[in-house]
Amino acid sequence: MKKLLIFVALFAGSTYADTAERRISDLTKMLAGDSYTEQVDIEIPQMPSKAKYLSELEMCEFYANYAKQTMHERQSGGVIVDELKRIDGIGVKDPKTLKMLKSIVKAAYMEPTYSTESQKMLAVKKFQNDIYVLCMP
Repeated sequence: MKKLLIFVALFAGSTYADTAERRISDLTKMLAGDSYTEQVDIEIPQMPSKAKYLSELEMCEFYANYAKQTMHERQSGGVIVDELKRIDGIGVKDPKTLKMLKSIVKAAYMEPTYSTESQKMLAVKKFQNDIYVLCMP
């Protein structure tokens, strides 16, 4: 998956959120062929009700599970508009987190769809793993 955009953010601290925003910018530039700065940090999933108390790894798990659901829908012929509407059902109010979820949807829908079930499952797993790995502190 060449053009996989990976986006992560934790809204518990502005420093981490700023780093995540820089990652979005860097990955966007990379896909556009521009240079980018070196990174210093490397069912519908529901946002846990006490999200501000989640550890970074718990947030990474949330994003990875969301990415899994999104890519599964993509590989099943889903429509990006429906996926963007689904974000509203998660109950996230933080603007930076909403931006990250929308970025995950956009990244998933930039990927090709595959014809065999094994290729589809591989695409879903790879997308989920990539989101989690790049999110990890």
